[in-house]
Amino acid sequence: MKRAMQNCVAKWSFSSARECGDPFNEIELSAVVTDPDGKETVVPAFWAGGSFWGNRYSSSTIGRHVLETTCSDETNADLHGRRELLEVTPYRGDNPLLRHGPLAVSPDRTYLQHRDGTPFFWLADTWWMGLTIRLTWPAGFDTLTEDRVAKGFSAVLIVAGLYPDMFPFDPRGANEAGFPWEEDYSRLNPAYFDLADRRIGRLVARGLVPCIVGAWGYFIEYAGEQVMKRHFRNLVARYGAWPVVWSVAGEAISPKNPDVRYRIYGGNDERFATTARAGWSDVARHLHAIDPYDHPVTIHAGFVEDLVDDPSIVDLELLSGSHSPVQSESVRATVCALAKAAARKPRMPALIGETNYEGILGGNWEYQQRLMFWTSVLSGAAGHIYGASGVWEVSTRAQLLRPADRSGTRHRRDQTRRRRRLAYRRHDPGDTADTPGLDRGDPVRGRPPQVNGSLGDVRAQSAPA
Repeated sequence: MKRAMQNCVAKWSFSSARECGDPFNEIELSAVVTDPDGKETVVPAFWAGGSFWGNRYSSSTIGRHVLETTCSDETNADLHGRRELLEVTPYRGDNPLLRHGPLAVSPDRTYLQHRDGTPFFWLADTWWMGLTIRLTWPAGFDTLTEDRVAKGFSAVLIVAGLYPDMFPFDPRGANEAGFPWEEDYSRLNPAYFDLADRRIGRLVARGLVPCIVGAWGYFIEYAGEQVMKRHFRNLVARYGAWPVVWSVAGEAISPKNPDVRYRIYGGNDERFATTARAGWSDVARHLHAIDPYDHPVTIHAGFVEDLVDDPSIVDLELLSGSHSPVQSESVRATVCALAKAAARKPRMPALIGETNYEGILGGNWEYQQRLMFWTSVLSGAAGHIYGASGVWEVSTRAQLLRPADRSGTRHRRDQTRRRRRLAYRRHDPGDTADTPGLDRGDPVRGRPPQVNGSLGDVRAQSAPA
């Protein structure tokens, strides 16, 4: 019998003595887990290469759990009908993700909380290409992780191998084991994900929620919907037992890849958007169906009704902001987007999914970073997402450490400390204590939102401290 503490991952490995010519495509393995209350959960397994499969499971329910495997080949006794026992014991540690459990949407659907009801303030950094070889392991990854932990970040956005701003199988997107899929997408590369496991696991161990982005939007064209569903099955099997958040796609309906935009769609962005919207909607439904932990699902970036055909399949809205260094443009885009999101019925927690990366376009420095943080959280956002040029793309090893410690990240630390002294769950557009020049009809006629009193007159538009 295995033992694991609450919300900690238990692992099993299964192997088949029977020869199989194409195990990834011919065998599907899952486990039915019965918890102490008698509740049954189907947990997908992942192909680990050769004749090996892996199963991972976690639970907050204390007591004995019974696992029994189910295989698509019921005649294979090595894989089908295997029975294992797990004893879940109380968690004894100080990791908030394991002490309080994975994330969920609050009952009033305005913010995120842990499964035990403890509020969670989302302050995320953007490491789109953080699984690539360019972010060295362990030195580079640990340096960046410890820096973000020290500055109060609580989450990291990271893409699961199918990246933005490059063609498929560009060498810049590889890790030490190569690419996540074979070049014809006929089967995935387990060794790639074995190395990704270490990085995702390290984030969780340091108390950072991994927001795992399945792929960039144009891969719905390159790989196809069925491959993307299998891609997510592998991600759920490997990482679902950890306290993660899923993002179905990044820039889901934008054909930014010139090959997709011009060669395949002849410059017709609207036609691509229609195709991508349908495809990613089906992938999102599939993700909900196979995730036994019911982790929050989001999609990057825009109003949810534009990105999927049914807003109910998304739990967290990642709105589109602006990278403009012009203050009035960025603030207007942020406040307008959040006001529209807050007016939706039924409501869901909303964040600005991408805005004002520090250093982008030669601007957006620490003043702008503080401005956008306060503009977002005082306009009803469930938190904030930061990004820095040189970090999100892990441009080079030499360049990484400089942008990693930009002033804007230090301001994030101070802002988070102050923000935790506020009842941040109560803020909605128009609810701030003092908002001169702000009204619903024209969100940026004067100054952006601000708050006085409880923060000692900390204002979004004040000069750098």
